[in-house]
Amino acid sequence: ALSCQYLHPQRGRSCVYQRNPWEPSEMGYMSVLEVPYLGTTAHTRHLLSKELRVLSRVRSVGCTMKFVDKRGRIPTNWVACKPYVWLWGHKPGDVDDAVKILNDANREHMNTCGCHLSR
Repeated sequence: ALSCQYLHPQRGRSCVYQRNPWEPSEMGYMSVLEVPYLGTTAHTRHLLSKELRVLSRVRSVGCTMKFVDKRGRIPTNWVACKPYVWLWGHKPGDVDDAVKILNDANREHMNTCGCHLSR
C-alpha cells in the first residue's frame, strides 16, 4: 500500500490511510511489521515484555498493536501469512512513532537473541 500513491494518497513515513479491518466504519492510519524468527519459531514475547514496556509505549503514542497469526490474539485463516504485528492510529505521526518503537525493540531483541526477520 505504501507504493500505491493513488489509492492511499494520505500517508505517514511508514503508514497508509486505510479502513480498519476489525472496525469497518473506522478510518485511520495503519502499518504492518514483521516479527523476528529463530528457525521456524516466531519471536513475539519481547514485544509484550513488561521490562521493555513496548505495548505501553505504543499505547502512549495513541496507537493499537495487535499480533496476527494462526494461533495468536487475532487469528487468521490465511495459511500463507507469517505472523505479523498490525499497528493502528488516528494520526500518521503517531503510527510512525509506534513503528519506530517496534523496530527498536525488534533490533534490540535480535542483537541479544540471534533471531532475525524473515528474508
